[in-house]
Amino acid sequence: MNNSRRIIFVVISSLLMAALYCQTPQKNINTCLYNFSTQLNNIIPNASTEQNVYSDAWIGYFIPSNTMHFAVGLEGGLTQINMDDLCTAATMMHVSGVPETFAYPTIGLNAKIGGIFIPFDLGISFFTVDTRNLKELLSGIYMSLFVIGGDIRIPLIQESQYLPCWSIGAGYYFSKGGIGCGSPASGIDLDFETHTLFAQTQISKSFSFITPFIGYRGIFSNSNTNYYWRSADGLTIDGTLTKKGSGSQNVNFENSFTSQIFAGFGLTLGMIQLDTNASYDINHNIWSGGLSIRIQR
Repeated sequence: MNNSRRIIFVVISSLLMAALYCQTPQKNINTCLYNFSTQLNNIIPNASTEQNVYSDAWIGYFIPSNTMHFAVGLEGGLTQINMDDLCTAATMMHVSGVPETFAYPTIGLNAKIGGIFIPFDLGISFFTVDTRNLKELLSGIYMSLFVIGGDIRIPLIQESQYLPCWSIGAGYYFSKGGIGCGSPASGIDLDFETHTLFAQTQISKSFSFITPFIGYRGIFSNSNTNYYWRSADGLTIDGTLTKKGSGSQNVNFENSFTSQIFAGFGLTLGMIQLDTNASYDINHNIWSGGLSIRIQR
């Protein structure tokens, strides 16, 4: 009788442990992808603000003039992204090739215009990329991204021999895209849509052909990231073979505020302007950096 009770106890315990074990993979995968989605919702606003960064705090004159000032060029940036959660989820899905470290890239066109009787400048930036056919070159990661937006900068101090150029401004960027890994049979996909609003202040001072600058941004964003996973072999969940799962993570404007410091310098070579910058998101510990080349008059 005692032996029968022991056997029944062992069998029931084994079944309970098996049930708990079977539930763990989906919970862990969803937790990892939720955490990675949270990262994306923090990273995309930082990547967006790498667009249209100029070393000059603004282009134009304090007093409106009929002289047009303009700039147009190319820019590229990288934003740090922690891949731990995506790597863990990919391992659970038996998907290989996901890098442990990765930098989210941006490459785009930008333009600014000032003068023409307005004592401020207006800028616009556009960027689109789709690397789904280049995942082998990107260590198994593929992504798509579309960004468009602009900003306005208003001068507070006109640069002079002794004074720097100081401006305040605001801007908006719309971002939409996705990131994923794996194959049509087994893999992970995340897609996002982000609206980024920011206010900023910037100081710059030219010394011969070098223009160092520093600034601060306050960023608000409204972000939504959806994630999906699929497994050819499937995962046993509550005794049922499950081959796919999904979820989402959202951030609203009212609880999204973050502070960003940015700095860099520009080199003026005639009408050619070369700029480099770095930025740091204080709240989320995210680094970004960028380079740009443009014609500026």
